Amino acid sequence: MGSDLHFLVVDGYSKEGRAGLEAGGATTAGVLYRQMLEHHSPGCTVDILYPTDPGVSLPAGTALESYDGLAWTGSSLTVWKDADPDVLPQIELAKEAFRQQVPSFGSCWAAQIGIVASGGRCVAHPFGREMGIARKIELTVEGRVHPLYTGKSTVFDAFISHDDEITHCPPGALCLASNSYTRVQPVSHHTPGWCDVADSISSRIRPTRTCPADALPEWKIDRTRVFPGPGGCRQVYTAARITSPSSRP
Repeated sequence: MGSDLHFLVVDGYSKEGRAGLEAGGATTAGVLYRQMLEHHSPGCTVDILYPTDPGVSLPAGTALESYDGLAWTGSSLTVWKDADPDVLPQIELAKEAFRQQVPSFGSCWAAQIGIVASGGRCVAHPFGREMGIARKIELTVEGRVHPLYTGKSTVFDAFISHDDEITHCPPGALCLASNSYTRVQPVSHHTPGWCDVADSISSRIRPTRTCPADALPEWKIDRTRVFPGPGGCRQVYTAARITSPSSRP
């Protein structure tokens, strides 16, 4: 049976960022998310919005509240530079999604945007960029009972890239997992008074730090290096390079 769900993918990359991905032979984040949604929900319709592009708007005849859900991609931008003209419209879009009670899910960039839009705070990560494979991410008490991690391991590694850190979560936000490098990894935010929708995402933004596994075939591991981490511990980074789509395994 086909799906009649209608999704909006918000590609958080700037035009220059997308061009850089394409120049390296990678598929842009918005297209990857669309492919993932179409794979897991055959028959759904997916629009992609590029909020950093000048004059961009939703497709004619649509409104934000008409979508069954929003999917936010990662981004090479940094939300703590909140005066950046590429960042401001994305924060405002997230605020409007909250006001319109549109359920949202996203990875990496979504955690930062969602938290800032709802009154929390992000700063430049004091330990620098967490990049490659994040080690020993452990679910919190809240994460262990959250639907997002049903049947999943309580400790795991994940592909990651960010140099922002969430330092203050707004009321209603739950930290679902953390590791020694970044205290808040995935976070779930549910605004009191909102009505739940049909699925388990409900009227929430449920962002994670980890990037979609669908993108992994475009990365080829080159080498692993060990750098000093917080508290004298070692932080392992796995360096990778983008391969062309035609060379995917």
